[in-house]
Amino acid sequence: MDTLHIIIFLLLVIITFLTLYFFYHYRKIINTLKIKLIKVEKELGYFKYALDNSTIVGITDKEGTIIYANKKFSDISGYSIEELIGKNHRILNSGYHSKEFFKNLWDTIKSGNIWNGEIRNKTKSGQYYWVDATIIPQLDENNKPYQYIAIRHDITKRKDNEQKALEYSKNLEIKNKELMIAKDISLNSLKQKENFLANISHEIRTPVYIINEFSGMLSGTDLTDEQKEYLKAISLSTENLNVLINDIIDITKLRSGKFNILNKVVNIRELLNNVTETLKLRAKNKNLELSLIYDDKIPEYIISDPIRLNQVFNNLLINAIKFTDKGYITFTTRLIGQSEKKVIMEFSVEDTGIGIPEDKIGGIFDMFVQLFDDYTQYKGGAGLGLPIIKNIISKMNGSIDVESKFGKGTKFTIIIEFKMPEKTQEKQQQKEIDTGQLVKELGQIRILAAEDNVFIQKILANIFRKYDIEYTIVSNGKEVIDILDKKSFDLIIMDLQMPGIDGYKATESIRKQKDKPYSEIPIIASTARALKNEVEKAYKIGMDDYIIKPFRASELIEKIYNVKKGIKEAGYDKQIGKKEFINLDYLKELTMDDENFYNEIISDFKITVPKSLEELKNLIYTGKISEIKSFAHKLKSTFSTIEIEDASNILDRMELEIIDKEDFIRSFDELEQIIKTALKELK
Repeated sequence: MDTLHIIIFLLLVIITFLTLYFFYHYRKIINTLKIKLIKVEKELGYFKYALDNSTIVGITDKEGTIIYANKKFSDISGYSIEELIGKNHRILNSGYHSKEFFKNLWDTIKSGNIWNGEIRNKTKSGQYYWVDATIIPQLDENNKPYQYIAIRHDITKRKDNEQKALEYSKNLEIKNKELMIAKDISLNSLKQKENFLANISHEIRTPVYIINEFSGMLSGTDLTDEQKEYLKAISLSTENLNVLINDIIDITKLRSGKFNILNKVVNIRELLNNVTETLKLRAKNKNLELSLIYDDKIPEYIISDPIRLNQVFNNLLINAIKFTDKGYITFTTRLIGQSEKKVIMEFSVEDTGIGIPEDKIGGIFDMFVQLFDDYTQYKGGAGLGLPIIKNIISKMNGSIDVESKFGKGTKFTIIIEFKMPEKTQEKQQQKEIDTGQLVKELGQIRILAAEDNVFIQKILANIFRKYDIEYTIVSNGKEVIDILDKKSFDLIIMDLQMPGIDGYKATESIRKQKDKPYSEIPIIASTARALKNEVEKAYKIGMDDYIIKPFRASELIEKIYNVKKGIKEAGYDKQIGKKEFINLDYLKELTMDDENFYNEIISDFKITVPKSLEELKNLIYTGKISEIKSFAHKLKSTFSTIEIEDASNILDRMELEIIDKEDFIRSFDELEQIIKTALKELK
């Protein structure tokens, strides 16, 4: 019995111990689970808080009755949470969507799939709002939906903006149609007006001719001084009337496409002399000095239309005399570039007359624009002369620019490329330099040529081989920059227009590498056009000269020789690249010689302009054209105080002409380069 009691006692002890052990661990597990549960509940609380404050959440049973709504749901719908619970979602129906829309929604979620879409709902007060909704079915053990969770985001503002954009687009389309109709009506009216004017002009010519002839007869008779004055007035009036008639006929021809340019051999020197001599008496009658200056290197003969050239120069000189009361008028021509078959010449007419008001200069080449309608002493003309000149020059593949300061004078500059007659080509060949001798004088020279045209590459290679010149040819600006770090050269021939990095950008990069041995290497620009703005830009960024394609071997060797020996060429003076960009005369006048005020303006300019450029750059890259144009107009005021004419011209183009983003970027790059140079001048 004792043994049995002992065994029973031991079993009871073991059972008690195990019970206590398991009870202890059970409580420990329970406590751990409670802690985890509290943590989970806390995290769920955070999630719920975040969800309630950012998203509209609702839960419905399988019939669509709301069983849960968060605060965001209540706020946007205008119903309290208590009002929403137990109600069907139909209380939010705005009537905007069709029955098919809701049928598709219910078919999707009842089949256990998620539905997503945009819904317009109605608030308790009757206002409409839009939501982007995602409805997720919750499935039971049989994979059947027993309730639905709807998560929605308010997109009312976005939908309102879309609606406004749609309405704007429709209105714009209507306006465009109206404008097209108005344009057709206007063009038809303009055509009728031009036909009428042309017919009238031809009809008037005969009586004007008769008046001229009889006036000439009367001038040969004995007249009193008073009668001579009358006759002088008649002659002047008929002369003006003749100009007007001819202008109207020219305009009609231009509009109808019947305005042709002849190609004849022209003695250009003789033509220039004749135009000037014919008008010298008229200038002398106003005590004005009219002088002709031309470059001795211009050829004697060119191919062009002598009548139209005479018309252009005559018109510009007559205008200069008309609008100048004292001082001088200078008619200048110079050689820009010449090859075997063509020559590029610049003509300019500069006067010290009244100048052109700033608000008029932009429309100077527009039809029927009279520049001085507020100045009775300068009235006259129909505003057709300059537009006709521009059209003539355009048909000659030339360009015309104007520079003017009101009260100081005006300068018109024309650049035209002419063909050379064959006999002149022969004369030019007789004058060719001894190319071989120049190559000997150059000695050993290594040339890098950048040219993307394979045919011109072959021509260059042939020239260099012929004269035993060491050379390397690459196809774009990137290859130029890469090879300069590997090899040394004495000179670069740089094509301006190349794919990728063009000649301009490559040159700018070279000139910026001040720590590199090649930063000052001579560079000759190679171009097929030699337009004024292209050549000026080439000099501004640091090129040393330019050559026009196609070129002869002798021309290229002469260019290389002149650049290496530092000889200046006829054409654009290299000082264009080093010219002063800033004219401080106006600022000095404005500050009335107050040195402190003057320095203050300069200091403000140096601080303000870089910031303004950065702002303009940001606008350009965001593509906001209206804002770019507005800001460009604003910047012009800044440059009017410290006169930077080149910068003002670029800003004018930005404000009035450019509409393409790439053009804005190119113009900005040019503007930035000018401003950097100008700021250096101010230092």
